[in-house]
Amino acid sequence: TQLHSFKNLLCSGPDSCAASRCVEVTEINKLLCDGPTSCSMSTLVSDALAQIQCNGRNACVDADIEAGYRVLCNGHKGCMGMDLVGRHSFVECGGMNACSDSTILAKQIDAFGYKALNSGTIKAYNNSVLLLQAHGYYAGYGANVNCDAGADCTVSCMNKGCAGLTFDCADGATCQVKCDANTDECPRINDLSTEISNLEELIVGEAAVQSMNTLHNTPTMYIVFAVAVVTIIVLIACYSSQPHYKREEYFEI
Repeated sequence: TQLHSFKNLLCSGPDSCAASRCVEVTEINKLLCDGPTSCSMSTLVSDALAQIQCNGRNACVDADIEAGYRVLCNGHKGCMGMDLVGRHSFVECGGMNACSDSTILAKQIDAFGYKALNSGTIKAYNNSVLLLQAHGYYAGYGANVNCDAGADCTVSCMNKGCAGLTFDCADGATCQVKCDANTDECPRINDLSTEISNLEELIVGEAAVQSMNTLHNTPTMYIVFAVAVVTIIVLIACYSSQPHYKREEYFEI
């Protein structure tokens, strides 16, 4: 199925728009994926004013979405496994496990559903801005935020929304976390440049330990042989340094 440039499209039946090659939403229009798996495994494209709604159970599962404006994942596992790209887009993960196992590149992500981002990856590349609001109960559990060099990333936490979430900050990125430390589990920002330096030190240290172990485990016979060779060399040197007298021969006349 290939659909282009329409106003509003309602996919209300099961698998009604599933496996579509390109569903293009333009102007101020909407794509409503209300039926179960209605837009699953589809390629969905929207412009700067259009909206995609994945309201049914598994409605947009495993979909490839190029979002220009807004994507709403309200159904249970509504956008699970999706691959979404939209530097200036807004994504809302409102259903339970709504955006789990997904890869998302967006300007703003609002996660309200229980474990909405479970096992998902949130990316921000160079010169992009990311605001992740994990405000639902355990909404960000199991998710990873990856802020690349040159990106500006902010994670906001409420209602234990950031429990179990990891936040990786590359060298040259700007990263911050906003949460109430008294009531929320605030994620620790992992400085990737520091971790790489520590890894290099660990590798060097392990190499030194390996060398010492190799020396320690050298068979005794080799050590004895080396000592014997050195001893022989020393004796030869000493003998060579001693004066030697020529023996005179006498003949009877």
